[in-house]
Amino acid sequence: YSIDPAKAPTWEPPEVPEYGRDDFYDAHPFSDRLHRVKAHPQMPMENAVDPAHISYVHGAGEIPVQDSFFADGHWFQSNVFVTYGLGKERTRFTPNGPMRIKVEMNCYGVGLSLIRWTEPIPTVQPTAFTAIDGDYMDYYFCQSSQRAEGSTSSGPDGQALAFMKMQWKVIEQDFPFWENMNYLEVPHFAAEESKAYSAMRRWAAQFYPEEDQVAMMKAAGEAD
Repeated sequence: YSIDPAKAPTWEPPEVPEYGRDDFYDAHPFSDRLHRVKAHPQMPMENAVDPAHISYVHGAGEIPVQDSFFADGHWFQSNVFVTYGLGKERTRFTPNGPMRIKVEMNCYGVGLSLIRWTEPIPTVQPTAFTAIDGDYMDYYFCQSSQRAEGSTSSGPDGQALAFMKMQWKVIEQDFPFWENMNYLEVPHFAAEESKAYSAMRRWAAQFYPEEDQVAMMKAAGEAD
């Protein structure tokens, strides 16, 4: 069969150098999760510019800080600082007390995300969001963390296993919010989040059919 050049991919997904390395656990089949969620594929991607929800939805001790964000073609990156273990002398992931950790959130088009941590354990988390119909999407999750010294297991164990199980729970905490959101033609952003949200939605508009881009830009709000 022939491929219509107008419908051919215009960009390639990113390489994930951690995959296949001897010092990282295998992601498949140990971490795979697939959820059918009543939500638009852009909803999980907008988490990257909504640091406040990490406190209110996921229980962080304080609202994380949006450090930076930028767009480059099909790639959008948002960097957020999250304090792990706030208010606790020690936790499994912060044995020496609270840590301010940078979480790097990368979005590729509307539907592919790659989150990267260097602490508390070097980890990559690819996720994919595929529209099923006008209401539902499939949310695919996997994760790979750095192998513990001396570990010979293919799948994660120790701290890596605990971190993976925590993230399984974290992603499901978002589902009720997405499923009950109402569309606003003109958004009401909080002042602290308006620049990042606007930037992401303006970036995302390029991936929609031309007739929908005007509505998408309106949903982006004012650039300033």
